[in-house]
Amino acid sequence: MHVLQEINRPLQKIHGYYQGDVDSITKRVKKKIFKHKKWDPWDVPEDYECKVIENDRPIPKHVPQHRPGPLPEEF
Repeated sequence: MHVLQEINRPLQKIHGYYQGDVDSITKRVKKKIFKHKKWDPWDVPEDYECKVIENDRPIPKHVPQHRPGPLPEEF
């Protein structure tokens, strides 16, 4: 009987959402906030190796090359 009362009980609306929806959204947001608090984008492990790729091929003539002009004498 208790289960039937729970099913038939009207859900409370909060800001256009039902109570169950708000609770599940709140739980998901709290999990994501915790993950983002732990994430450090500039933290690079000490043993990380970066592979540098150099391309010495000439640039085709039809591709514009944006080269800066000469610097003023003050520099």
